[in-house]
Amino acid sequence: MSINNSAIKRKGRPSIDSEAVNVRLERPLLDRIDEWRDGALGQPNRPEAIRRLVKYALDKSEIS
Repeated sequence: MSINNSAIKRKGRPSIDSEAVNVRLERPLLDRIDEWRDGALGQPNRPEAIRRLVKYALDKSEIS
């Protein structure tokens, strides 16, 4: 009996068009991000908080 590979659910993150970005942040900035997280809707984890803050800054920017 053969197994159809497309029917097998894979573990881990779903495949999306993204790329990991590693960045080093100084402690005072991390503290500010963590303070922001505490009041944010849904209390996001740190990576999600950084994604939201970057998106917000870019959305508010007038850079074309």
